This record gives sequence, structure tokens and C-alpha cells, in this order.
Amino acid sequence: MTDPDPIAAAEADRVIGEPKRAPTAGTDAIVVTLDGAQHVLHPSLTAALAISRAFGGLVAAREAILRFDLDAIETVILVGMATPAEGRLRGMESAIYRSGFNADLIGPLVEFIGALMNGGRPLPDLPEPSAGQADGGH
Repeated sequence: MTDPDPIAAAEADRVIGEPKRAPTAGTDAIVVTLDGAQHVLHPSLTAALAISRAFGGLVAAREAILRFDLDAIETVILVGMATPAEGRLRGMESAIYRSGFNADLIGPLVEFIGALMNGGRPLPDLPEPSAGQADGGH
């Protein structure tokens, strides 16, 4: 059973007295641009739990983003921004739509889910295959 409001659930899961993050990018923060405005996503346990509960797992959330599911994209952005339910951004859906479903939007969201899967840290870059590895060693 999934939580009907993952943003409210994320806010409810917040530890009492835990400081809210300032809207600036930190070392592990991921920036997504919507309709020209930058929004900072913060990988955290709270975000991982809320997104996992909303989609039935982080892999399912990633798959929904890659299917260009507008509700999934909006939920991941709002949870990543740690936006309380009462502070949701008006016009978020239209800003997502105007931004276009392209690598500039989807890439940072997939990166954010990857960071949630890696304990809040960005996934390490994979090394480029050498010429011998790329053709199977032949």
C-alpha cells in the first residue's frame, strides 16, 4: 500500500528539531531547472523513504520518471526539495511541462534517485571502456 501523499509523509517523518535545509546547493545536492528556475534537490533518508513508499521502491520511482510520468516527476521534485505539503509550489506541473521532457529535466531526477540508492551520495562515475573492452577484447 502506498502513501497517498508522499510529501506530507516526508514532512511527518521529519525528526523533531531537524533543521530544514537552506535552498542552496550543497556537495550532494542536485539541481533541476524548471522553466528557467533552479530547484535544489537534497538526497536524504526522509526523501528516500517518502519516494520509496510513494512508488513501491526507488527502482519503481526511477522507472516512472523514465516513462515521463508527470505525477512521478512532480512528486520526486517536491520531496527532493523537502517542500512541506502546505508549501507546494503553484504551477509546478505547468513548469515541468514547459521545461520539456528531455535530458535536462530527466537526467538530474535519475541522478537524484541514484543518490538516494547510494546513501545520499552521488553514484560514482563508471570508467569509459577501453578500445579492447568495447569490442569484446577483439
